Amino acid sequence: MNLYWIIIGGPIYLIGVFFLILQERATKDKLIWTFWPPILVYPAFIVLMYITGTLGTAFAQKLDFRFPENFRGTAVVIPNMECGQEIIVEDGREVLNFPEHGVLLYQGKIEYGYINHVYRVYDSTGELQELPELLIQDFNSEPKPDTSELGVFFSYRPLMIKEAPERNHNLSYDVSTFEEIDQFHNFQYGKKLDNKIDSLILNCKNWAQQTLSVMCQTTSLPASSEQFI
Repeated sequence: MNLYWIIIGGPIYLIGVFFLILQERATKDKLIWTFWPPILVYPAFIVLMYITGTLGTAFAQKLDFRFPENFRGTAVVIPNMECGQEIIVEDGREVLNFPEHGVLLYQGKIEYGYINHVYRVYDSTGELQELPELLIQDFNSEPKPDTSELGVFFSYRPLMIKEAPERNHNLSYDVSTFEEIDQFHNFQYGKKLDNKIDSLILNCKNWAQQTLSVMCQTTSLPASSEQFI
């Protein structure tokens, strides 16, 4: 049973039982209305949550994160970038090929909500090896997972992108072991990552402006509308 739901739902249930006892009802009715909620409602709620989660995951955006060999650090996806990686779909999943520095400019969109992701890294033979998704809070409980296992952690560190402040909320993950993860959460690493993102976005903007300028110069406009008649 989820502790969160006990903390929230427990007091509400007890208050309801208290007021039920104060009412002038038959003892049988009081017993029925006291015990049927935890017996019937909770299992129904669990089933509903399971169905919702299953359907949500099934219809969520399917992404395949691919990291280069020996990559360690924060991987960031900057979506809706005109000069970014084109949308590649393999086996029903959008493929995200991360560069060595971990910042991927992507032409596609990133959907939020339910997720359906796989995380993989290239090994020394060029084959893709799947990485587990790890949670930091799991390492605070017993038994603790293997702290030297390489995996993917959701990154909670906010970005500070000067070139595009609206992009400060992006999809980012830490590819690391639990033993190494602290080094990717310090100020120096974060500043270096932000500067790299700013540089890439600025270069992308310049490329887009240059491309538009060249297109305007090479496109001859008709002298009059009669040419289209």
